[in-house]
Amino acid sequence: MPNPDTNRYVDRVPVSDYFVEVVGETFGTGTVGGATLHFFKGIYNSPKGARLVGAYHTVRKNAPLVGVRFAVWGRLFATFDCTMEYVHTPKRGPLEHNHIRRGRHRVSQDAAGPRRVG
Repeated sequence: MPNPDTNRYVDRVPVSDYFVEVVGETFGTGTVGGATLHFFKGIYNSPKGARLVGAYHTVRKNAPLVGVRFAVWGRLFATFDCTMEYVHTPKRGPLEHNHIRRGRHRVSQDAAGPRRVG
């Protein structure tokens, strides 16, 4: 449930648990996807009598590498996600940290021309 006063989500999991969860999910996704891809690639590139054995060896060799690469990107995503969550969490009020609103206000002031003093 969104809570605008304190944090984006009241029941958000701790950061360390979130990192472990994201890395595990992306490793699993990458491993399954890599296994599927390399299975068909191994069947295609193997000689006629040993297609399943070739596919097995290709999957065993390459699928964990794809899973690790996905896990690295998942960790990078989780790092940026938690950083942006920390940066955009309002501490003094919702309007003081709204950079888009402040920037739009500044552009509209500049477009109106210089102010006259006096």
